Amino acid sequence: MSKVIAGKVVPIVVNCGFSFSLFCTPIAALVNTLVVIVILLILLRYRSLGALEGIFIGSGLSNLMDRIIFGGVRDWIAFGGLLNNLADWAVVLSGIAFFVVQSLHGRKD
Repeated sequence: MSKVIAGKVVPIVVNCGFSFSLFCTPIAALVNTLVVIVILLILLRYRSLGALEGIFIGSGLSNLMDRIIFGGVRDWIAFGGLLNNLADWAVVLSGIAFFVVQSLHGRKD
């Protein structure tokens, strides 16, 4: 499988693992799925979702849907030695931004 981006053919790799292609087992996939669902339920139960939380959960659910439909996440962005997808970047960057915002918001000046 491949994808054409800006006139360049990019290979698509179905990655059954998570966290840099590690833990490619059915048990790990189940644990990953349960973690995404539990985080979503906790956020919805105790507070309303802001933009960063929405991006984080939406990206996690996107990867979860890839796992259900394709048997793994479709990675197509090559960065250094890593191959990942837009949702991976959104999860990482929104997670970092969330913790930065929380740490600054909680600081008393």
